[in-house]
Amino acid sequence: MRFRSKLGLAFWLNFFTCSLWISTATMSIRRHPRSDVVSLQWICAITYLLLVLLNAAQYIFTWWDIRETGLFERRFWTTKSIPWSEIARIRPWQPYKRAIPNTIEIMYHRDPPLSDGGSLIANPASIPQFLEALQTRAPRAVYDL
Repeated sequence: MRFRSKLGLAFWLNFFTCSLWISTATMSIRRHPRSDVVSLQWICAITYLLLVLLNAAQYIFTWWDIRETGLFERRFWTTKSIPWSEIARIRPWQPYKRAIPNTIEIMYHRDPPLSDGGSLIANPASIPQFLEALQTRAPRAVYDL
């Protein structure tokens, strides 16, 4: 079962700001065709357009797969696979002690000889279905939701 990332608030804010810069630059170019201000407006518009494209690429190339062997994450060209037995805790993601809505942190721990721990941050479009799938596959994990 595959869960895709969702388009977040950053995408829509960048999209709106990019639209404003493009419209402002287009209107200004008619009044002052060779102005430095118009050039700066186009630079800002192109910068925000690149941010919108980056956010869209992040949406397209990020997903989580629920497989028989474990949880599989794909972000751009990197992948991470966590067996179900290694998932220890699932909780809301709290950077700087503030919970981010609709984003969860999946903590895992690997036993020796490759003992390490880490976490995986997930923000799928369908949080309830994602959590339900995790609870059926990883019942030993602690759910702090």
